[in-house]
Amino acid sequence: MDGPDNLIDDWRSWPFDLRARPTVTDTLPSETNTAYRLASSAGPLVLRVNSPNAPGVDRAQEALVLARVAGASFFDCTVHNSPGRGYLVMQSVSGEHPRDRPGNIDLERLGHAIAELQRLPASELSVIAPGALAESYVARLDAPRRSALALTLERLHGYDEGMRAPVLCHFDLLPPNLIVSEGRWTFLDWEFAAAGDRLIDIATLVEVWGLEGDAAAALLGGYGEQVERTSLLIMRARLRMLWFAWRLSWHRQVVGFEGEIAAIGALLDTADAFG
Repeated sequence: MDGPDNLIDDWRSWPFDLRARPTVTDTLPSETNTAYRLASSAGPLVLRVNSPNAPGVDRAQEALVLARVAGASFFDCTVHNSPGRGYLVMQSVSGEHPRDRPGNIDLERLGHAIAELQRLPASELSVIAPGALAESYVARLDAPRRSALALTLERLHGYDEGMRAPVLCHFDLLPPNLIVSEGRWTFLDWEFAAAGDRLIDIATLVEVWGLEGDAAAALLGGYGEQVERTSLLIMRARLRMLWFAWRLSWHRQVVGFEGEIAAIGALLDTADAFG
């Protein structure tokens, strides 16, 4: 894998108003890749050096998705993507990652942005079912961990994972991949994006922020479509299993194994009570 200095040698081909070679100023947090902040004559840039073996990442598909979302309200960014060279560089987006649950007005706007994303074409993209993908990650684990997860996977199998017409999903719409500035949302890091169930990105946000009551209503109101409560609970459980299985396959050592299994079970218990 090339280091940042070698990749910055490409700077003259980048689509920014650069009058001199950019320089690295800082390393940025990233769970799957290595990222750097660059100082440049065009303003701050972000250079992402791709991890060559992160589970679930399809760089060719990411390139296709980036072409489709470019210019959307949630991704009005200039990007130079070079999967062949193993990197991506883009303008740094102003704003903040949400540290706490956003207010209802911002949640409504976020729901609207997800609806906008789902109106973009999903043709030619791989169709991903979270349950099946989680099982593929679990299959990579050692026998004791596969055994520890078996009952939860079996229970998830009991719920139909059929989906309506697949839509374009971000698939990783967690706070580190969100920036909000003056009520405007930007979605970052499209490396897991694929076609999938329309509830995937909505359920991600409901689960990660624990949205309920007026907050959940604000998100769903902005989204603009009816969402059945039991289906949302089951999708939240599937996504927790997917995130957990991914972390186990990528990091190997994960704290809170029993707690994650209990949390997934609690979501399914609630779904059963409403079902």
